[in-house]
Amino acid sequence: MDSLISTFQLEVLLDRETVLASGRRIILANVMDEKPNGSVRHHPQRLARVLIRWYSRTQRL
Repeated sequence: MDSLISTFQLEVLLDRETVLASGRRIILANVMDEKPNGSVRHHPQRLARVLIRWYSRTQRL
């Protein structure tokens, strides 16, 4: 498992200007789930909650 993690371990940087220039919105939220072994993934329930809240707000506009 450690070799798999090290193979796909990449730092993620947010290029705000490029994202916004492409017509997309940026939603900042804590959806991180860090495991005891050091791996980091999206926390599925947190991510779902954020997306549902965002979708609900955009439908009211």
